[in-house]
Amino acid sequence: GEWRLRTFNSMVYGSASSRDLLAGKWYEIGKSDDFRQCECPSVYPLPAATPGTEAAYEEARRAGMPDTVHKTSCGGDWWQLGSYDPGAPRSVGSFKPTPGWEDVFAQKRIDQGNFYASKDNEYPTLAGGKRRINWGWATVPPASAQTLPREVTFNAEARALQQYPIEEIAGLRAAAAFDRRGVAVRGSVGLGVPAGVARQAELLVSFALPSESATFGVRIGGSSSGDGIGCSVNYTAGAANASVACGGVRDSLPLLARETSVELRVFADWTFVEAYFQRGRVAITAKAAFSPDTVASLTSNVTVAADVSLFPMKSIWVDPDKVRAAPRVYK
Repeated sequence: GEWRLRTFNSMVYGSASSRDLLAGKWYEIGKSDDFRQCECPSVYPLPAATPGTEAAYEEARRAGMPDTVHKTSCGGDWWQLGSYDPGAPRSVGSFKPTPGWEDVFAQKRIDQGNFYASKDNEYPTLAGGKRRINWGWATVPPASAQTLPREVTFNAEARALQQYPIEEIAGLRAAAAFDRRGVAVRGSVGLGVPAGVARQAELLVSFALPSESATFGVRIGGSSSGDGIGCSVNYTAGAANASVACGGVRDSLPLLARETSVELRVFADWTFVEAYFQRGRVAITAKAAFSPDTVASLTSNVTVAADVSLFPMKSIWVDPDKVRAAPRVYK
């Protein structure tokens, strides 16, 4: 076997053994014409199925689907899917479109917003399995931040990678400030949470898709001019895609014919938001200024039903002794 490393300038290096890798012993293999020159590259196996799409994933696997993700950072973060052939040791190998999946070989923006230079790795799940987690650099005021850790999965039905906050994030939730099913939304419907709560909060909404075209979403902000942000779905009945946006950042959300609702999950954190549409089929990181009187509301230009929860979010900071006392995953 052989360990391989690709660098920003498309060069491929090899290491003959795990011992050599740990000792920093690498040799140059050559330049790959299949891996474009970009910052922060990563090459990894196709991740696990998006929950709920396992049958489609297995069917696609048997028929022949992409086996590798290639991620780069060039004026934004991008990924593409294809088939990787390592070739013989000391050869650069090849990365090519997978027959029948040529569309996903095209570069796809990971996050259209303030997101760059993301890093990924394979980590254990809480149940002891494996998962791919990606972190991005949120280029937001006052001095940038790391995004939430996002688990990357593959939705074979939607022919798309999805990225969704890891399940541990739910552990930061305080008691729900709002939690109601079947809320009728037309115009603007305030959630009635205390002023300021929504500027450090998770807003989780599932909108039932109406029978007519509509624009619906959420708004988080206060009374000051320019304060806050709105995130929306511009839905055309029966269409295969919907236009989604947070502030001035836009993207296209693939929809499946069988889907009857759209989930919008927004994390507000004082100076920016992370918004996840349809369990991360689209993710947007966007700047937003939240004042002390920030509140949350739902919006729609037609009547839609929504299931809504808003959770104030606790601080991420913990005592160093708690970190030292935590169970060790890697031993």
